[in-house]
Amino acid sequence: MATQLCRTFIYRNSSILSSPSNHSHISDAEWITNSISLIIFVLAFIGNTAALIVMFGSRGPIRLTNSRYLANLACADLLRACFMPFTIIARMKRNFMFGKMICKILPIVQ
Repeated sequence: MATQLCRTFIYRNSSILSSPSNHSHISDAEWITNSISLIIFVLAFIGNTAALIVMFGSRGPIRLTNSRYLANLACADLLRACFMPFTIIARMKRNFMFGKMICKILPIVQ
């Protein structure tokens, strides 16, 4: 049941239009989508980590409301970015191999 749920999740949230038995061919559109997702993951991870380092750096604790809001936004975006590789790999392999726990957490985070 969980495997079927994960397959449904992956196929619904990707541009895979072929049958699940066709594991060998990945279309150009899928390569482009996965490449863009990988670039977004790298930039989001580096950018949000740098933003948090700057915010929590040498100044000490965050006192302003705007700074707290930006810190919360950076943390949420970093959490989202940390789960992007699971989706990218599952789309490329056309199989969800990360287990039941990640399968249940992934839709919540996304």
